[in-house]
Amino acid sequence: MAGNKSLRRERSLFYWSRWFHKYAGLFFLAIACCLASTGILINHPSLLSHWSVPVNWLGQSYQYSNWNRFSFRDSLLPGDDSIFIAGKMGVFYSPQSGSAFQAINRGLPESFYLRDTNCLLATEYNGQQRLFAGGRSGLYFRGQHTGEWQFVSSVGTENVVDLLRDGDRILAFTAHACFAAPVGQDNPVFSQVDLAMDTKDKRVPAFRLLFELHSGKLFGLPGRLFIDFSALLLLFLCVSALYIWYLPWSRRKFARRKKRSLLFSYLYSYHLTVGIWVAVVLLIIGGSGALVRPPLILLASYWQIPFTWLNQEIPEILRAAISDDGLLLLATRDGLYKGDSTLEAPLSPVTPPFPVFGMGTTVLESIGDNTFLLGSFSGLYKWDLKANSAVDLQGKRAVDSGQLRPGEVMAAGVLIDKGILRGYADYTRGLQPVDDIPLMDRPFSAEQLESRTSLYHFLFELHNGRFLRDLIGAWYILYVPLAGMTLVLIVLTGTYDWLKRKMNRLRRRQGG
Repeated sequence: MAGNKSLRRERSLFYWSRWFHKYAGLFFLAIACCLASTGILINHPSLLSHWSVPVNWLGQSYQYSNWNRFSFRDSLLPGDDSIFIAGKMGVFYSPQSGSAFQAINRGLPESFYLRDTNCLLATEYNGQQRLFAGGRSGLYFRGQHTGEWQFVSSVGTENVVDLLRDGDRILAFTAHACFAAPVGQDNPVFSQVDLAMDTKDKRVPAFRLLFELHSGKLFGLPGRLFIDFSALLLLFLCVSALYIWYLPWSRRKFARRKKRSLLFSYLYSYHLTVGIWVAVVLLIIGGSGALVRPPLILLASYWQIPFTWLNQEIPEILRAAISDDGLLLLATRDGLYKGDSTLEAPLSPVTPPFPVFGMGTTVLESIGDNTFLLGSFSGLYKWDLKANSAVDLQGKRAVDSGQLRPGEVMAAGVLIDKGILRGYADYTRGLQPVDDIPLMDRPFSAEQLESRTSLYHFLFELHNGRFLRDLIGAWYILYVPLAGMTLVLIVLTGTYDWLKRKMNRLRRRQGG
């Protein structure tokens, strides 16, 4: 009797496993094809860099307005009533305190993706000011009011994330390196300088490792290509599953008596074989994808891992700032580091007394007296580094909590005039005044001339599900976690079904 009950439970589990694998798989087909195809493409941004699409393909919330959506990343006020603003669409200039803006992108890439500019710096040269701009396509310089941008080849085409003036030299930071050049050069030539950070005891949230695993970046280009190949196999599994289901269904529906074709036998056989061989990789892709998005990212954030597991020499740099007395502060993907701007000694980690959003720092500026302005999607704070105390924009003492949920202020850039914060750019609401002081009637409307976005960003929004926000509201955050967990369950049930059939055949042989 006990054996019969066990056999019935086994058969029941097999029945429900087959049922779920079949019908959940059919429901999941379109989503899986979308995630696999977009994932392959965004894993290689250079292939997409010269293509763009209308921004309204993504919905109303993606329209540019009032310098929102990273159209404002950095600003420069040289002191002669002129204003320069850098962001997702390049560099804009106003000669009259912001009364009107014009694009000054001549010499920058035509590509929407490559034109994205992160930082600006003004220096004196031969009695005239010279501008530097760093962005996704490298470093450029030009005269303040004339000429076009000239590419600085000595830095290369790496993404330049920040520019600083340190005495008589200029520092240009890319994601994993620092370059320096003397201020007084006709054609500035930068050379790489040693940059070290003390990471021996550094620990980071586990979702950082899951991010790297999901795309394959943890193992460099070979890792990314391996994940791409696995995604192609997922596409094959989707197409073959549809045909395997459709042929028997059509025979029953239309009373067709034709035998199964060779194509059916081929697809059925390879669906099983490929599914088993790629099962572990698909479990990693689905599980990691689910755990790096809210709300499941909360689970991955509690487990801390050594930084060395990320296979990086130094953390990825996001922003940089230098105080008046030469203290260098670097904001990285994995925390903040401080040290002497000479870079003769490794920078040491420092923990701010306020939350920094999981995607990292978006604003870092020195405002004098060892005080820094640091912002992320968790807010914007004034940080006294010596006292290690911070206040928010209302002057309230900051509380270190909530690194995974956006705050009321999603800081994207700031407007600083003579060391005083005049305004900040919120990612969704655009430019906002501080203390309700009007921003000198600055309309900031030039960005509305742009109506396109890069193909990379379009596909990225499709891949992470944010394009659904205008359709289903805040529920869009469940799209990726549900899709990832569904893929995991489909792979597990398919593996169980394969093993169960294999065991049944083995039993029949032994019994025969």
